[in-house]
Amino acid sequence: MFFYHYIAGILQNYYYASQVALLASAKLILQCRKEIKCASIKNPQH
Repeated sequence: MFFYHYIAGILQNYYYASQVALLASAKLILQCRKEIKCASIKNPQH
């Protein structure tokens, strides 16, 4: 029974970590898009 709890804990931690990573990458992508928009406004020729 302990082994099952051990595996469940690892899976839970992995799921949580992946959710955090998804959120972080989504924020980074949004930040990049904002910067690209600002750059394209400053440099209309591109």
